[in-house]
Amino acid sequence: LTQLSDQQKLHILQQKYSVWTPLRYAAAYDHTEIISTLLTSLQSSAYRLKLLMVNKYETPLHRAAVRGHTESVKMILDCLTADQQIQIMSIQRRTGETAIQIAKRRGHTDTVRVLREYQLRADNLMKEEYSKFTTLHTKSIHHH
Repeated sequence: LTQLSDQQKLHILQQKYSVWTPLRYAAAYDHTEIISTLLTSLQSSAYRLKLLMVNKYETPLHRAAVRGHTESVKMILDCLTADQQIQIMSIQRRTGETAIQIAKRRGHTDTVRVLREYQLRADNLMKEEYSKFTTLHTKSIHHH
């Protein structure tokens, strides 16, 4: 994989066996080393997000949350930017549940705690970025 472009890697990694990608299997069975290898092989976080969202109703994050695989959840979220973390954490399965709701319903308290921490951190980073933009925008309006 190392000599391929991100686009070529994504094409290969999106291939499904049945309806599951290799990343979805790795998340479901808590194979953190495989998750790390697959996600870090892509240089671009945009391509990582595309790989995570091959099936937008059942992402690897959902699979890890269903089984309470906290380390897999961390590994998946660590490879994304704050806005991408918010995006993937807000995706609902066909049942209408997000990853955090699934983990809560299944009694995976550590996974719920970690998902909440990531959600809070990502929300704060996004508010910070928005605040910087708003301040810059306001200054540029009043100083022209």
